[in-house]
Amino acid sequence: MPRPRGHEVLLQVHACAVCRTDLHVSEGDLAVHRPRVVPGHEVVGEVVELGPGDSNGFAVGDRVGVAWLRHTCGQCRYCLRGRENLCPQSLYTGWDVDGGYAEFTTVPAAFAYRLPAGYTDSELAPLLCAGIIGYRALLRTDLPAGGRLGIYGFGGSAHLTAQVALARGARVHVMPRGARARELALALGSSSAQGSRDMPPEPRDAAILFAPVGDLVLPALAALDRGGVLAIAGIHLTDIPSLNYQRHLFQEREIRSVTANTRADARDFLAFVAEHRVEVTTPQYPQKFLTDRIAVFGTTRTVASNVYAEEIRKRCPKVTVIQQVCSELAGAIEAGAAEAELDRLVEAGIAGVLRQAGGEPPHRAILGCTHFPLVEHLFRRHLPPATRILSQPEIVADSLEDYLARHPRYRGDPASLPRLVLLTTGDPEEASARARVFAGDAARGGWRDALSFERLGA
Repeated sequence: MPRPRGHEVLLQVHACAVCRTDLHVSEGDLAVHRPRVVPGHEVVGEVVELGPGDSNGFAVGDRVGVAWLRHTCGQCRYCLRGRENLCPQSLYTGWDVDGGYAEFTTVPAAFAYRLPAGYTDSELAPLLCAGIIGYRALLRTDLPAGGRLGIYGFGGSAHLTAQVALARGARVHVMPRGARARELALALGSSSAQGSRDMPPEPRDAAILFAPVGDLVLPALAALDRGGVLAIAGIHLTDIPSLNYQRHLFQEREIRSVTANTRADARDFLAFVAEHRVEVTTPQYPQKFLTDRIAVFGTTRTVASNVYAEEIRKRCPKVTVIQQVCSELAGAIEAGAAEAELDRLVEAGIAGVLRQAGGEPPHRAILGCTHFPLVEHLFRRHLPPATRILSQPEIVADSLEDYLARHPRYRGDPASLPRLVLLTTGDPEEASARARVFAGDAARGGWRDALSFERLGA
């Protein structure tokens, strides 16, 4: 169990929410700052021990919140200007130091938060990042009083930010991908809800992009009124396509990034939700239930798809593998079917995965057929942005040692690898043997219970 040092306090963790940033760290989108770091930075816990230094007024038994920002220097020009979120010496919970996916964690008392009454632990946890970062993103838009706000993506952060904006008198238009998200947006009081690439019914004074999808920057900018601001709330974003100056930026439209938050942001947001009740919509899982879900799409239960599924199940038993047969899709592709028909078949295949998974989308999707890369954009259209798609993967190394030699940035302890390569090509028996070698090396390196993929040569 960790012990509090200096000005830290020790917490017994009661709840810790899952943030997209935790997925980025776990899957290698963000380089790990410390090998084997414990993720989790939306922590609600009880103070059980005080360090020898200043405990900032906290006492044993207090309910305390821990957020993403854990340390700043307090002396650089950014800290002195009140912009400590830009401090070059900043440290982060669950990235630089162990976070809340554990029974106990420590936090510097100056970076712990008193929590508002009237909320359960599981309701408070998402407020500590999803709520705070959404609040800062809203501030970054400079949304005028009574203004028109567009929101792209409607997950944990967005549905809280929408409620804050509505409570402040804004009209909110939401552009999520799924029908359930659109229903929630309307139930919370949004003026409209449409597809992520659809134009809203009126120009917006501001917009926030929560989905880590760079392609959405263009429609978000195009829908802004003159002088509008687009704030990009994520820590990670896929590449942004080329902009057209007249269509996307002219008439003083702006793009602004959002980098973490200040402690003042967090305190102001928590004070706001103490006075304005927000509805926190989130599924709850016991900590032992946090397993990976991987969907394997094939035209039949062929040797190739079975290699993927069987090797993952055998070597990583805590990973849930869902095989889905899309028997008509390859034939439709070969016959040159219209995109509407292909879209229908892809949507049907994804619906089959959701039925098998009790409605929960996969974390990763393997498109295990040579035809499927041609319709990868359709899979992306119907799967959530957080689902990582691996299209027609291949092995390019005979062992983990060979892989490390080809990718020197991952040399060292295999347990520090941000991802496991478990991909097949060529002769089925040879492919299966290579997969076993990789999975065995990874299991010995401590990655038996966590699995993600890398598409090499892309």
